[in-house]
Amino acid sequence: LETLMLSVNYLEDKGVAKIADALKFNSSLKDLGLASNGISLEGGEVLLKSLRTNTALKHLDLGYAISTKVLGAQGNNFGDEFAESCKEYLKLNKPLQYLDLTKTGISQKGLRLIETGLLENSNLVKLRINGKLSEETVKHLQSNERNSEIFIDAEIRSIKSVYR
Repeated sequence: LETLMLSVNYLEDKGVAKIADALKFNSSLKDLGLASNGISLEGGEVLLKSLRTNTALKHLDLGYAISTKVLGAQGNNFGDEFAESCKEYLKLNKPLQYLDLTKTGISQKGLRLIETGLLENSNLVKLRINGKLSEETVKHLQSNERNSEIFIDAEIRSIKSVYR
């Protein structure tokens, strides 16, 4: 299994904890979509903890899916406390290239924390988050992109998967 897209599936913390348990032993999953599942700080931290041992994941979407309101779902709400966990995860320099944290309750203050971890990471090429990235972070992401294997945006991959 290389792709698991479970966005807008009402998983909440209990469901994401089960996924996190499975990810501890997974070495093939490259794309994980968990946007708009009503995941809180607790569930988000359990997930990041399990990903510390994962060496394959390149795409992680924890943000906000466009269909959230229409389907009566809830966005993920991590807040600034989650930013500290993200910072530490990014410092591990895992192969993650894409991270979406849009509309997850992380403020500009939390974004600054995430940026400190990101600046020690040589793989992440795209961070989607509410707030303005510093100029230094933007340049760092661009440098990572120039030095990485070709990265295909998740949205493009989704389109391609429909037309196989």
